[in-house]
Amino acid sequence: MKLEQFVTGLFKSLNDKKVLFCVLRNHEGLPYRNFGNDIDILIRSSDKKVAKTILADTKGVRITGYIERVYVFSFLVSGVNWGKNKNAIEIDFVTSLSWKGLSYLNVDQVLATAQDAGTSSIEIPVPSSEHEALVSFFSSYLIGGWINDKYQVKVRNIFSEKRDEIFHLLRPVFGKAVVNEMLATDMPKHCTTCSNVIEAFQFLIMDSSMVRKSSSVWRTMTCMFSTQGLSCLVSLWLR
Repeated sequence: MKLEQFVTGLFKSLNDKKVLFCVLRNHEGLPYRNFGNDIDILIRSSDKKVAKTILADTKGVRITGYIERVYVFSFLVSGVNWGKNKNAIEIDFVTSLSWKGLSYLNVDQVLATAQDAGTSSIEIPVPSSEHEALVSFFSSYLIGGWINDKYQVKVRNIFSEKRDEIFHLLRPVFGKAVVNEMLATDMPKHCTTCSNVIEAFQFLIMDSSMVRKSSSVWRTMTCMFSTQGLSCLVSLWLR
């Protein structure tokens, strides 16, 4: 089965079953080409069983692998041809935009504001530009430990063009005072101290309730992490 047929059929089935979804990233080539290593589809956790059934009932393919974690359940689907020697594809149904169980974006909000990518003859729901930038930024740094070059320019541009929107999205996680200090920090245009950035983000998210109480937490962090590492926090994309 060609990728186009598989993706078109999967998205149609999700729509027919009233499953709200959006493709988190690497959606530009779909349904004809896949620019990533898998396809990440955001859905509500309440639609998990329906999504599983839809994929299991898809004719012409076979599920040969399955892994489930707290925030995602992944299928390896064999019988999908999407490139030279590529006869299987991984489909990740993401149910939580979180790290260590702590949410950095609300799934319902992301799905409610999703829009058609407008890149093909079929409707492909994708996140708003600011949501997509935050997903790329947080998931790459917190989960992967690095951010791919192809995402960096897009993330930096969105963080600069939609500064106010980014502030309002980050505020519930980090708190107003801390986000203001983050955005006001004089940052370098480039950052090579990724490990320090990851530590700082992890610290903020793990202690988000404390962070909301006082901007002094931000100042406390300067004693815990290097200045260069902190300077890359979030607003490194704003310069």
